[in-house]
Amino acid sequence: MSQCDAIGRTKSARSRTERACFLAFMAGCAIVLGCGGGGGGGGGGQHSVVTKTADFTVDLPRQQVWEGVIPYAAQFPTSQPPYGNLVSLKNPNQYALMLFNPSDVGATVTLAAGSGTTADDMNTLYRVSNPPLPVKLVAVPQIANGGVLDATAIVVRYTYQE
Repeated sequence: MSQCDAIGRTKSARSRTERACFLAFMAGCAIVLGCGGGGGGGGGGQHSVVTKTADFTVDLPRQQVWEGVIPYAAQFPTSQPPYGNLVSLKNPNQYALMLFNPSDVGATVTLAAGSGTTADDMNTLYRVSNPPLPVKLVAVPQIANGGVLDATAIVVRYTYQE
């Protein structure tokens, strides 16, 4: 039985229904539950949790370092609610990007210009193929002349619940 099926089976009482709706929302299940409704008459409304996918270009500003490789980093999303998961990353630049696991700099993935991550790449970077939001993004541009940029870009594909 999937997590979404188990959540759907917990809706025998109103308090359980509201809890099941909340848990389904947090788990990203695309199911319809009777989630109660207005006051007085006691509900009967439907609440559907729909998972959608979107792309967003994130600017990664240069981080200050005194020597060595210059990382570019940001958190996505910067505002709430962060209900969703990271699906993939794409390099929109004319140069390669070396991506780092924020907690293990030995875990890296290099994206050529215009290429994107695979599920295996995401596992290397975040230890899961679809990490929950928010996520830390860390990259080092691979520029031939060793030039320094103010920022670099990366395209984030993510899911969110609506």
